[in-house]
Parts: sequence; structure tokens; C-alpha cells
Amino acid sequence: MFPEASWTEDRLREEILVFCVRLGLIANYHKADRLSPVRGWPDLEIIGARGILYRELKTMAGQLSVDQRRVGSKINLAGGNWSTWRPADWATGVIQRQLLQLV
Repeated sequence: MFPEASWTEDRLREEILVFCVRLGLIANYHKADRLSPVRGWPDLEIIGARGILYRELKTMAGQLSVDQRRVGSKINLAGGNWSTWRPADWATGVIQRQLLQLV
């Protein structure tokens, strides 16, 4: 098992945001808010010269809500790039590779 398996969403987000700064990407963290008019909006929006990623962050055991699945599906149907990232994706380099594609 990899050490990142025990990471919280906050720890995963911190690692991603630091990497985004190093790459010169614009990253916006959308904190879940009960007053938000859009339920299920992704945690991160990341903008680079070659595109925009919308990413929902989850722990290894975390589950997507119905609203998160609905919003993600609509983003992808509209031509966006939505997906879920988990600590395993950091450990295997999936997240880093996807971010590097935006540079």
C-alpha cells in the first residue's frame, strides 16, 4: 500500500495546489457551501494554456454524491473535462501528468 492512501481531501488538495503554482496554472478551490446555488460543483477548477480541468477530490473511500455525478456529467457532455481524483492518482502520477498537459 502507498503512504498517500491515508491522505485526507485537504492534504490531496494542498499537494495539487502547490504543484499548480509550480507549473504556473490557475487553480480555484470551490469550498462546498450550503448557500451555493449549484450543489455538486467540483472542488477544483484548473486553467492552463491548453485547457481547463474540473476535478472532484475524494479520499480512497469517499463516494460521489448524486449532485456531484449530475454536475460532472453535464460538464463532460458540454465538452468540459471533469473527473475525480483520489490519493492513489497522486501516488501513481496520474494527477501530475494531467496537470502537465495543461502547460
